[in-house]
Amino acid sequence: MRNQQLKLKSGLPLIQQVFDAGFEVDSCCGNGFCGMCRVTLTGGAVKYKEEPLAALLPNEIVLCQAIPTTEDIVINI
Repeated sequence: MRNQQLKLKSGLPLIQQVFDAGFEVDSCCGNGFCGMCRVTLTGGAVKYKEEPLAALLPNEIVLCQAIPTTEDIVINI
């Protein structure tokens, strides 16, 4: 496991920011339906561009729709 800190930009989906930082994350549909880009949110908060249709467990988010609402976000990829 590797810890990495990124400077987040408000208003941009997390998946774009993770890709721009050089991380590889599985993704497919890009609209929150398939759940392939699901990760566990362990710190911070997000809002969604559109409410995801994927079935999520508590603390799971889909990166393709998640936009950070706090300065610090902690996710497990």
